Amino acid sequence: MAAKILLAIAAAALAGCNVLLGLNKEPSLNEPIDAAVDMKPVDMMVDMDTSACAGMNCGVFGCDTNANTCRPPKLWVFLTPGAFFGNGFGGTDNPPDVRATSDTLCFTEASTHFAGRACSRNRSHAVLTVAGADSIQTMAAVYQIPLTTEVHRIDDDVLVSNKWDDLVAGATTRAPAASAATIAVTGDGIVWTGFGGGAASNCTSWTVRNVNGVQGNTAASDTNALWLGTSSVSCGLLERLMCICWSGGN
Repeated sequence: MAAKILLAIAAAALAGCNVLLGLNKEPSLNEPIDAAVDMKPVDMMVDMDTSACAGMNCGVFGCDTNANTCRPPKLWVFLTPGAFFGNGFGGTDNPPDVRATSDTLCFTEASTHFAGRACSRNRSHAVLTVAGADSIQTMAAVYQIPLTTEVHRIDDDVLVSNKWDDLVAGATTRAPAASAATIAVTGDGIVWTGFGGGAASNCTSWTVRNVNGVQGNTAASDTNALWLGTSSVSCGLLERLMCICWSGGN
């Protein structure tokens, strides 16, 4: 009799466990586990808001979603750390290749060493006369460069020019307020420009070494008005490129 009572108690206890399991069956190690148990809720607000600047008019310079604010409306100017022969940055007898290669050099420098400025690939350009339709004087129209934006040195945010026209279109009447060279780029600040147009002034669209090309002096003072075209020298010399870039776009 005692044995029968113990068996009845055990059966009742087992039935109770089955009810707690929500199933009227024998317990099993294969029962599904409630994934919500002991798991912290996911914070869906962290870095998930793709419209962080919603309602703000950030213009062409775009939004810094990490800071939830518009990026500063500035053009960034700098020199390439490397120097090149007059046909050494894409000289393939094909001006579009020269432009693409020189612009890539500028973007690589900006994105590698100054990533915080968020310069876009399609908004990074060498300040260079490549051909008649792609000259320093036409760059603003060809590449939609903002005309009323201040130009600052990319590494330390020093004001170089009040606007693009003051930097380049006005290069025959004024020089920058400060050198375009970054602190890390030492030397005389000389760059290839081809300023003024014409095959003889830009190493034949930057494809030939044994002719001449116009150079500029980015460290020129206000006493040197022709700072983008200080002289025409042998394309066999090594000079840097001056670059401009800004945020927004792709």
